[in-house]
Amino acid sequence: MVTWQAAQRQQTEAALAAKASDSPAAQSLLDLALGQTKAPPFPVSPDLESIKEQIVDSVDHVIRTLFPELYCGLCHTYAIVGSNVASLVLGRAYRPVAGLAVIDCGNGGMMKLLENKAFSTSGGGSYHCWIESCPSQDANKELIDIIFKHNETYANTHGLNWQQKDSSYLWGAYRDLVLDSEQEALPTAFLDRKIWLKETPEGSSWIKRHIAEHENAYVELTSMVLRRQQDKGKSFA
Repeated sequence: MVTWQAAQRQQTEAALAAKASDSPAAQSLLDLALGQTKAPPFPVSPDLESIKEQIVDSVDHVIRTLFPELYCGLCHTYAIVGSNVASLVLGRAYRPVAGLAVIDCGNGGMMKLLENKAFSTSGGGSYHCWIESCPSQDANKELIDIIFKHNETYANTHGLNWQQKDSSYLWGAYRDLVLDSEQEALPTAFLDRKIWLKETPEGSSWIKRHIAEHENAYVELTSMVLRRQQDKGKSFA
């Protein structure tokens, strides 16, 4: 989720630029982030849930370490890096998605991330980014929303009182996690661990442009996540 003012946008993009490094792998990882490449899988253990937890933990650790004051608003960074890592580790194409979202905070409060104009203006605004498996028409499409685990922190710092019992990440069948409804017809309360999402053309154009502008930084961030596992003496297996 993002609620950006122009100064925060500039600060974050400057920080991304500072993390960039020249790498011959930039284009291949850019293709991964756009869902255009199916990566060869790392060796993966039969314990898929454990692998998912390792991916989420490593992505979250790297982003929170590098951006300790900004991480709650970096849904796009979580989506881009997370889709890269999931694609590389699991051998299935994942892509970052940008658009609108509504999240139930509990007790009648809703987190509404619905400013589509934020994708085409420099002034910022509230929107959301997440991860989907490819192809997007697949009946078994997956949703991954790593930054969902920080909903409570984000809500409480934006004047909303988080009342839900669970604020962990989302990873599962899209049809099981995402409300199938138009925004105007949403219920006043969602079932536990449900979210409303809508990809928009403006969001899609923006995130592709953002990746292209910062591709070397995202190569480096993705590499840092993979190196973290190596430094811990582990692989994603």
